[in-house]
Amino acid sequence: MDISVLIVSFHSHHLIGKIIKIIGKKIPIVIIENSRNERLKKDLEKKYKNLNVIIPKKNLGFGSGFNLGIKTCKTNYVLHLSPDVSISKKCIKDIRVLINKFHDFALIGPTYNNEKIYKNYLIDSPKKIVNKKFNKKYGLIEVDWLDGCGMVYNKKKMKKVGLYDEKFFFYFEQEDLIKRIKNSRNKIYVCKNIKFDHTGTKSSTAKYKYKVKLMRNWHYSWGKFSYYRKHYGYLSALRKTNPNLLRSIRLIIVNFFKNKPKELAIHMAVLKGLLNSYFLRKSSYRVLE
Repeated sequence: MDISVLIVSFHSHHLIGKIIKIIGKKIPIVIIENSRNERLKKDLEKKYKNLNVIIPKKNLGFGSGFNLGIKTCKTNYVLHLSPDVSISKKCIKDIRVLINKFHDFALIGPTYNNEKIYKNYLIDSPKKIVNKKFNKKYGLIEVDWLDGCGMVYNKKKMKKVGLYDEKFFFYFEQEDLIKRIKNSRNKIYVCKNIKFDHTGTKSSTAKYKYKVKLMRNWHYSWGKFSYYRKHYGYLSALRKTNPNLLRSIRLIIVNFFKNKPKELAIHMAVLKGLLNSYFLRKSSYRVLE
């Protein structure tokens, strides 16, 4: 088999079944079940013999969860999918056909059906056309950044780069990885003629929406400062996050006087994430397990 599928799940049982049904029973699937749903593991593994649900001892977050999953996958190419993507059998088939012919990439992924709303890639500067044949058939374009919600990882190339930095629990582990890929002069591509969709921020059930929002805000702040500190130094990280700091303080004051405790808690999460990163404390906030 040329490819495996990896999904990092966190209270995503309402979405997992639909994706697995599309993937089918032939491609190996690894699920890292961070919410430790034993029933989900039992039900899925009973129905799909090609599927392995791994339940870690604790919520590993995305980066560590991904690293565990990719080490479990036995194929060189691993297609990572967020639980809240909408993908077709044709998309998966086209990806498999392409990677059997084209190998010179660290990351490669499809693009969104509607790029007018949002693009899952960025191009900072013009790039050379890699191969006219691949470019014409698949719309293959070299890019500078690619969203991690749906893309293929080339494990051979990643050995030179390393996997996700596990200090990042949630947010900016992707930016850190891509920075290291570009520093190593490996390539990242998108396929303009292979399409999928991503609903975004809906991978966990609505029941946990507010708690997940608290966690996102804390870790976004912590991750942003830590990323810039790692690659550009402490002072640069302070400058980059100063607007976040000032905005969080302003909104804390506003929501305190408006007596909006939930909004207040969200902006307090931003502030606390920043303060923890400023004092070089580890990423520790876990509102949900």
